[in-house]
Amino acid sequence: MNTNFGRRLGRVIALAALPIVVVLAGCSGASEEEGAAPAGEEAQTGPVRATLSADKLSVGGKEGVNVKVTLTNESAETVRLLKWETIADGLKEPLFVLTHDGQPVKYQGAHYKRAEPTESDYLTLGPGEALTGSVDLAQYYDMSASGNYDVQFRRDDIVSNHVTLQAESHISPQSARAALRGAELSTQAVDLAAGTKFVSCSSSRQSGINTAYSSAQTYATNASNYVNDHTSATLRYTTWFGSYTSARHSTVQSHFSKIKNAYSSQTFTFDCTCTDSNTYAYVYPDQSYYIYLCGAFWSAPNTGTDSRAGTIIHESSHFTVLGGTDDYVYGQSGAKNLAKSNPGQAVMNADSHEYFAENNPAQP
Repeated sequence: MNTNFGRRLGRVIALAALPIVVVLAGCSGASEEEGAAPAGEEAQTGPVRATLSADKLSVGGKEGVNVKVTLTNESAETVRLLKWETIADGLKEPLFVLTHDGQPVKYQGAHYKRAEPTESDYLTLGPGEALTGSVDLAQYYDMSASGNYDVQFRRDDIVSNHVTLQAESHISPQSARAALRGAELSTQAVDLAAGTKFVSCSSSRQSGINTAYSSAQTYATNASNYVNDHTSATLRYTTWFGSYTSARHSTVQSHFSKIKNAYSSQTFTFDCTCTDSNTYAYVYPDQSYYIYLCGAFWSAPNTGTDSRAGTIIHESSHFTVLGGTDDYVYGQSGAKNLAKSNPGQAVMNADSHEYFAENNPAQP
């Protein structure tokens, strides 16, 4: 595959071990209803080109589906990029669009709630500089069906070529995780109260989780009742979900109804093995009711903005059976901007659901 863009572009940094692929700036992808949202306030991107190639264009069922990505800053300015929107620490966002014989392929990697970024969370890409690395797509996307897969970088404002692969059936990441999770739960999970189980959580953390879970139940009930009772534009609704339409309102209504009902009818498992200090929590969308709690969760207040209870709402909304939300933006500022610029994405954004439920500061 030709990676020469018609002129010599600075040096290329080949990163071994955990390679880096850079793209987003606070949001990912575009909704079917509206175009891609603005990049947000956390990071600024310049004209970046993504060049994709594959180790092998025909891949057997037991081989890695390895795709190489080179991201080149073609501007005259330095670009700042968030690490979690790269694969510096593994693929932690749905950075690719895959189709199988023309049909969308589901991303089965983790969805995270993150703390506000600090300087250490950024990478820089100088003028003419490039980063290159590779990822095994079969570890993150459902490639359980044999056939032709088209691969492209996800962000609309990044120029990307397409790569077409012919791949035999691979074990679904969801299926592999389910088998491992079943073994873990049979030996490690313990009950403390109705509706909750725990993996590797101390007794004090179990108590704190139960308090947060009870508050999340209250948040979900109040949010569900609110959207049921208010079937027109209100300040609270438009702040977090944008301009009112009955279709978008129905989406929000359905999400909170399902979350509220799940809290009263399902057992949620909380896993305390994550230690990332800049992450609140994460889930795998198809691994229903299993939430990994991380370092930032323990320093958060029980209720209020970016709270423990709100984090549980955020992560619950990611589960496919409860809403299947994405992480287009993080933070209150980003969520408010998204509501104005792209309400179609806002009603599918996890932080927007959290802030609506927390309602802090309170809005009518």
